[in-house]
Amino acid sequence: MNKNLLFVLTLIIIAAFAVNKATSQNPAYNLSAKNFQFMDFAGDGIDAMIFDIVIEHTNLAASGPFEFGFGSTILIFKMQYE
Repeated sequence: MNKNLLFVLTLIIIAAFAVNKATSQNPAYNLSAKNFQFMDFAGDGIDAMIFDIVIEHTNLAASGPFEFGFGSTILIFKMQYE
């Protein structure tokens, strides 16, 4: 029974990899950061940088319509100097 189970599991794994299909293409967008501003939130000097992350669709024919639902990015870096 143990050999039959091993055979069936091996067959399932091979079938899963055989059916798996992946395609790739070159990216058709530009990603950049713009509008840099240095801010003072704590009141003790410049302690924050605010910027816009821009995604620009460049080739509709190669990649189809550009779909981006929603994005919110928060980057926090805490540096401590001694």
